[in-house]
Amino acid sequence: MFIKLLKYDLKAMGRILIPFWILAFVIGVLWMRENQKYMYEFRPNLTLEQIFGAMFVLLIMAVIILNLVIIIQYFWKGLLKEEGYLMFTLPVSVRSLILSKVISAMVICCTTVAVGWLLVLVMEVMRGFVLDNFLKYYFGAFDSYRQGIFVTVEFFLLYPLKWIYQFYASMAVGQLKGQNRFFWSVGAFCCWLVLFHILEMFISWMLMDVWQTEILYQNMSQIAFFASLVLEILICHAATEYILTKKLNLD
Repeated sequence: MFIKLLKYDLKAMGRILIPFWILAFVIGVLWMRENQKYMYEFRPNLTLEQIFGAMFVLLIMAVIILNLVIIIQYFWKGLLKEEGYLMFTLPVSVRSLILSKVISAMVICCTTVAVGWLLVLVMEVMRGFVLDNFLKYYFGAFDSYRQGIFVTVEFFLLYPLKWIYQFYASMAVGQLKGQNRFFWSVGAFCCWLVLFHILEMFISWMLMDVWQTEILYQNMSQIAFFASLVLEILICHAATEYILTKKLNLD
């Protein structure tokens, strides 16, 4: 049942975003093609290039906004509004309902990032960039491959997951109130930000106190930052699951 629920969420979200992914990719390639056509020549007319460029920027903005709206809307309407009555009658646990929304949102976010990276690669190849040097160029920005892997996992997996859970936990807290749930959710989101900032500062302070050597501190700080993201995700999940299990208010 969980797999069916996950497929339903993915189809519903993908049906909206897939056309925008394809269109953004095609327009980006056309824009780069027009840009390269007159790269070393006098450009008598930039109209077509400007049109493609403007369309590309607008499509990128639309995809980002749609990602955010879909992530929020499908949790808000699917579990906390009228549709929640139907969802909570399904033979699945509250945890499964939450995980279905989270996994679907993560797949959507990761696909958006993947399409963006693929488009960047294609555009760079069109400019003459050697694809074999991409990994060397990317990891060359870090002190080591390990640091590069850590940063990649943090920013492309854990960070989106943290923000998704933070949105969901905020909405779960907001629905405890009968009125002005949106404003209560915004307030809860701000409180989560402050709480997690204090948590990260506390962990950093503990590291500075324990690991006096600068080299040890730098190495451990990466692990601690990784651990703090995982802890924040677990806190948000626990809060969301508890509220939806014990304190759900769909009225």
